[in-house]
Amino acid sequence: MLSKRKTIGEYTIGRTIGQGAFSKVKIGYNKITKEEVAIKIINKRQLEEKNKKTEETKEIYRKRREHEEYKKKKAIEHAVHRHSAPKIECDPNVEIDYNKKK
Repeated sequence: MLSKRKTIGEYTIGRTIGQGAFSKVKIGYNKITKEEVAIKIINKRQLEEKNKKTEETKEIYRKRREHEEYKKKKAIEHAVHRHSAPKIECDPNVEIDYNKKK
């Protein structure tokens, strides 16, 4: 009894010779030349789900990095503010000579 084999274009698909997370590699045969080839069949749905998760993970890391940068910026601003000279209110009409030595 002959088994039904799937065909894609000029190729007949045979048995599975390898398998990965998102694809299978099957043996194929050219109908005309009878040449033996390897055909990789990719599960696009699983690949798209993996890519979506990868993008979500990248977004999470980007937000974490932005938050860390924000915290560093605030810490620097706080340190500068804490160590800066106090602000003195003065009359804008009074001229101050900053070059004058005590």
